[in-house]
Amino acid sequence: MSRHGMAPIWHWIATAKTMIEALQDKESGRPSKPHDPQKEGLQKRLEDLEERERIRQQVEHIRSVVDESKTAAEKKMRRYAC
Repeated sequence: MSRHGMAPIWHWIATAKTMIEALQDKESGRPSKPHDPQKEGLQKRLEDLEERERIRQQVEHIRSVVDESKTAAEKKMRRYAC
């Protein structure tokens, strides 16, 4: 502070610049998360495995439906063959 109780002019200029910067448009939202290649690789692998499991379950379901329809058709054929 100067001897008259006021801050020097450079202090007021720095304060004004800081205030102007605070009023500037900035990117909204949260800052982006740090990039973690290992975590991203594991996440991709998990998604791939979940997709493969979903497909495996669908194939299993289709096979069971086909087997049931074959069994029903065989029963009908035996019934009419006698």
